[in-house]
Amino acid sequence: MEADNRPARKVLSMEFLQTLAVGGSGALLSIGITYLCVEYLYGTEGYFVAYLTGVAVGVVYAFAVFAFAVFKTTERLLSRFVLFSGYMAFLVVVQAVVVKSAVSVVGVDYYLWVITATIAALSVVNYFVYSRIIFQQET
Repeated sequence: MEADNRPARKVLSMEFLQTLAVGGSGALLSIGITYLCVEYLYGTEGYFVAYLTGVAVGVVYAFAVFAFAVFKTTERLLSRFVLFSGYMAFLVVVQAVVVKSAVSVVGVDYYLWVITATIAALSVVNYFVYSRIIFQQET
């Protein structure tokens, strides 16, 4: 007879939804910062610097919310932040290549759509990296 895994599934699905919410709000924050930087600081020719600025703000926000609210951990915060930041740096490189390439194809007028689509495409993978590696609870 198969074991009943409903409570585990419920926790998993709640964690997944929270991760999507944090990732989504972090992405919106990053996109908002990017937009504000383009509009008020750099102009469209500086969209890429604005993008990197938005990403940096989003990384700090996301780590804090993931650590304290979603995965509820206070252990090894410094090492987790280093690992999280390293993973995010890797993602930034991947996203940057995709964003830069796609914007060169579709045009700078669509930079926000390109950034948004790129972030959305990686969100599911991120959940597994966060829950299974970066914020995995000590057993």
